[in-house]
Amino acid sequence: MQRTYKADGIYTASGDKGYRDVVTVSVTITNDRIASVTIDSYQDDEAYVSQVKKYVLQRFVNQQSANVTGVSGATYSSNAVKSAVANALAKAKA
Repeated sequence: MQRTYKADGIYTASGDKGYRDVVTVSVTITNDRIASVTIDSYQDDEAYVSQVKKYVLQRFVNQQSANVTGVSGATYSSNAVKSAVANALAKAKA
């Protein structure tokens, strides 16, 4: 069976700018699947990032994709995290 990702591990990347600055995330790949996503650094307001942490991070795991629905009211932060996750997954596939 062909692997989706080159190897299990933690892949870190930054993405597009959120409301204030870029966001950096770490994506853990285990058994060729997205096991977890964490936000490592951000400059956006905690109120917005906490909404992304609460609602969006698990969607990456559940849907096994960076193409997930963001949070209304935290659009910039959501899009920045989605972009960073896409970049981390691109590293995992390289």
